Amino acid sequence: MKIVIDTNIIFSSLLSSNEKYLKLFNNYSFYAPNYLIYEIFKYKSKISKFSNLQLREIDEFFSFIVKRINFKNEIDLSVLSLKQAYELCYDIDKNDIAFVALTIELNGVLLTGDKKLYNGLKNKGFDKLIKMEDLL
Repeated sequence: MKIVIDTNIIFSSLLSSNEKYLKLFNNYSFYAPNYLIYEIFKYKSKISKFSNLQLREIDEFFSFIVKRINFKNEIDLSVLSLKQAYELCYDIDKNDIAFVALTIELNGVLLTGDKKLYNGLKNKGFDKLIKMEDLL
């Protein structure tokens, strides 16, 4: 099973430093669009502010995480996958288009903790979704 990981799972892991995330990243490898790296760096100072971690610790844990993610360039995604993802996400969250397109492209599942995205996609009949509880 190919698992595309959403940025909010990475945020949660960096904010909580919970053992369940170590278990998750030790037991699975993931896929993500390159956009995930942009989002993490965009909010790095907020992550530091709301977590108990120093910037150095965030960098170390993020380094541990990215070694377990196969990154894909969004430009390599097919127009068809991007179009389908846009139609699914445009009214939920456009920032998730690349994640959904990659899920479609890989015929995988999307791991997300974003309830709005999860419920919105489910309501549209997209069932290639998985929650943390399902993996743990």
